[in-house]
Amino acid sequence: MEWFLIILGVLCLGLGLLMEHPMFRERITRPWVEREWAREETRVKQARQQVEKAREDVAVLLEELDRASDKVVELMTNWAEQAHAQTARVQSTQVSPAPAPTDQAQAAKVQKAQAAQLPGKPVPIEAAKRRRSENPGTGQGKGNHVLKDKYKTVLSLAEQGLSIDDIAQSAQIGKGEVQLLLDLQKRGDKL
Repeated sequence: MEWFLIILGVLCLGLGLLMEHPMFRERITRPWVEREWAREETRVKQARQQVEKAREDVAVLLEELDRASDKVVELMTNWAEQAHAQTARVQSTQVSPAPAPTDQAQAAKVQKAQAAQLPGKPVPIEAAKRRRSENPGTGQGKGNHVLKDKYKTVLSLAEQGLSIDDIAQSAQIGKGEVQLLLDLQKRGDKL
């Protein structure tokens, strides 16, 4: 039995020395390294595919956001145009106070003039402009000066060459509002 153990020990020692040999080690470790390399390549390919899918998703979301912001700007522009038109209609239908008549003939003239400017009948634009220039305080809201200040600020920053994002940040207003004010300026509207 001792001989058996001695032979077994020599075989184990020989096997250990054989495993330390570079050629033997390469034969054992190469398949394992190749398998691990293939797994890592697969993981990298999957990660790249996920990144590409994420890029595509982001591109789609940016396009949707761009369309939505364009729609918001369009709606705001339409809303501003409608408000401007409604303001013009209201201002054109305002009846200016007439001086108290001194006699019956003059009272009849005043009534006839007021009847010609009833709210159902539009007042010519020139007359409305003349009335507005004669009474500069008429038709202007309390916050109108704030709006004019914003408009002037936005235009001056735009003239300096700043982007819409920079203007919005500097003026502390939304990008859509900046775009709307610049669009109004391009059309030639003044606040």
